[in-house]
Amino acid sequence: HDLNMSVGKVAAQVGHAVHHAVTNSRWRDLKDWERSGSKKVTLKVDSEEQLHDICKDATSKGLLAETIQDAGHTEVEPGTTTVLAIGPAEAKDLDAVTGHLKPLPDRAQQLERNNKKLLERAERLQKELDEEKRKR
Repeated sequence: HDLNMSVGKVAAQVGHAVHHAVTNSRWRDLKDWERSGSKKVTLKVDSEEQLHDICKDATSKGLLAETIQDAGHTEVEPGTTTVLAIGPAEAKDLDAVTGHLKPLPDRAQQLERNNKKLLERAERLQKELDEEKRKR
């Protein structure tokens, strides 16, 4: 299920995840990651269960992986798992675990698309109503 966190909350949770990844990674992995551009990607999972399955898969493949639990001071309940940090690691190793996932959607863009669809539907219905009134 979607936690419906604000953009700021997501950013804070990702910050915690990156901090964990940087402070717990091997020096060589961290330096390789920095040399390759320090890529970070936010991906969407469909459930907390899927997130934990991906974490297990990553660790079974020797990747650094850790879930982040929120303290619960603002938007979610204490102990809620919010994000999963995997890596740093080579892209091919990360893709083996996360390659099937889609990017985290931009809520503002989603709302704009939904709003546009609703406006188009309202306009269409209004035209139909106007046509029915003219027939009478």
